[in-house]
This record gives sequence, structure tokens and C-alpha cells, in this order.
Amino acid sequence: MTTIEATLATDRVDATLRDIVAQIVRLEDRPERITPDANLFDLGLDSLSVVALLTSIEQRFDIEIDVEDIGGGLFESYEALLSFVRSKLALG
Repeated sequence: MTTIEATLATDRVDATLRDIVAQIVRLEDRPERITPDANLFDLGLDSLSVVALLTSIEQRFDIEIDVEDIGGGLFESYEALLSFVRSKLALG
């Protein structure tokens, strides 16, 4: 994969994940609130919507998220979640 291809893949992951998060926390009309340092719980994520979020991520990106993956600040920021998804996809 070239640097340009990797950048495009990373950008697509970001856009797709941002869409998923916006839908789950009902911010489709205000996606600009999902900044890299935005705490997902402050945006409206709760214990029930965490399940929906993780399921949507698994389905959309065709990855498996283990119970051990959850925690460690995964939802403390959008950037943390994005980095996690990128690592699952081996996009660094």
C-alpha cells in the first residue's frame, strides 16, 4: 500500500467511524461536535449505546472486538476510539 493509499484508507476509516458515532449519539446534524478530543460519554454515549456502537463498528469494518479490548479509556476521546479501530484494521 502506498502512502497515498494508506492516507485515503485512514481518511475513509475516520469518516465512516465519525458517521457511526454521530448516528449512535444522535449528532447526525452536528457532526462537528465529534472532535478528536471529544469524550464520547459527554456527547451522549451511555452503557446501552456502547453495545450498539461496538456492534456497528464490528459490522461496518468487519472486525471482532473482544471484551478485553473494551476499557482503558477507549471511549474517553474520539481519537482513542479511532486509533483502536485503525489498529484492528492494521492501519496504525
